[in-house]
Amino acid sequence: MKPSEMIVGILTALTLSGCTTAKEATLRRNKEIVQRYFHAWVNHGDVAVADEIIATNLILCNPPDVIRSLAEDKARMAAFHAAFPDARYSIDDLIAEGDRVVVRWTLQGTQSGELRGRPATGRTVRVAGISILRIAQGKIQEITVNMDRLGMMQQLGWSSAVPQK
Repeated sequence: MKPSEMIVGILTALTLSGCTTAKEATLRRNKEIVQRYFHAWVNHGDVAVADEIIATNLILCNPPDVIRSLAEDKARMAAFHAAFPDARYSIDDLIAEGDRVVVRWTLQGTQSGELRGRPATGRTVRVAGISILRIAQGKIQEITVNMDRLGMMQQLGWSSAVPQK
């Protein structure tokens, strides 16, 4: 191998490893943002962390609701924490690719306050869900939530069980 070919090979390897390292660093940073989101904001309602990691023009699709700002999300989260003061989300899987982070999570909590116009039941729920978060410029821009709402309503006694054949 000629010295010039060797130099080109080394420079190519260094360039490619630098790109991989930058990509990996971004994915790692995005995962850390999402972990903070769940630990500090969703589990503990830390408004300072929400202000730091969530875009003010957040779009959160959590059927049947669509939230269109961080301010709306703060109000929703306050109502949720009032209804489920012991609620804890655990992260079961965390996968990052590009600007998206996918989280498979489990929620456990006891309804001790009013939720969506329904009085406290005192019942504990355990609900599985998946959230997809898009991150840009170091902030969460969009969140899409898919969760077992029917299972949650059944556990709370809001809906009868599905008939078995």
